[in-house]
Amino acid sequence: MRGVLAKVLTTLCIAAGGIALASGSAAADVISPPGACTASGHFIHAGFTKKSTAYVSSDVIVVPQKDDVRWVGHELGKPIGYVGPKRPINGAIQIELPGSFGVSIWHWGSEKSPRYSNQGEESYSLPSILVGVRLKLSGFEEDNGKTICSGSVYVQVAGSRLKNPLGWVGLGGSVLFLAGLVFAGFRKVRPAYDDINP
Repeated sequence: MRGVLAKVLTTLCIAAGGIALASGSAAADVISPPGACTASGHFIHAGFTKKSTAYVSSDVIVVPQKDDVRWVGHELGKPIGYVGPKRPINGAIQIELPGSFGVSIWHWGSEKSPRYSNQGEESYSLPSILVGVRLKLSGFEEDNGKTICSGSVYVQVAGSRLKNPLGWVGLGGSVLFLAGLVFAGFRKVRPAYDDINP
């Protein structure tokens, strides 16, 4: 698993809440089918962790406007370093901006990947225009052309939108610009496990 479902149900929950973690009910899981994939992210500066198993898809997770996130993602419960049968993989994490405009934040894939888990660290800084705005974060992982898992959760950047009136004025005509800002707001801090151990 290249790490994006983890990254963003982890790192972007990132920016808005995909990973801020709190203990939820034992039956909670933003991933479908439950347990097929798991993701967690530790927000380093904010000092909290979020896990995909602590939320349901209708939850709104509040995250800092900027932080560094250490994320971990597992497919079928396989540990970091596990190597299994090679298969083509494909996956992505997407955030839905106001106006139902989707932006792919991460995408990964390989024709013959033996990996079933991954971890890494990402840094993000979201534009002020997103403070207080609820956004939908979703992701999926495919093996051999079949969706193994998918999931979604809502995230919200910490802060009051009332303190950001320019944001509401600018949202209507600035979706493409905003998409560029969101995409540019993420960068790799440390290489992922897959990058070091191909």
